Amino acid sequence: MSYQTRPIHSDIISAVNHAVPDDPAFYQNMARFFKNFSDQTRLRIIFALLSSEMCVSDIAIALDMQHSAISHQLAKMMR
Repeated sequence: MSYQTRPIHSDIISAVNHAVPDDPAFYQNMARFFKNFSDQTRLRIIFALLSSEMCVSDIAIALDMQHSAISHQLAKMMR
């Protein structure tokens, strides 16, 4: 549904229409990606892994968390 019948800046509208993806799967994947940043624990894990490659046990020690909690969050991040 169009709310305006005559565009003011048709060149901008055309550029935006070409730039904005038209694939629903793309938006689902992006939403899932950014969801990882909405959880404090996952953010801490991400920052730890940005510093160095680490195993689950080392992440747990570095973040003062249970091994199972780290594994649980990593599994959520992989979905």
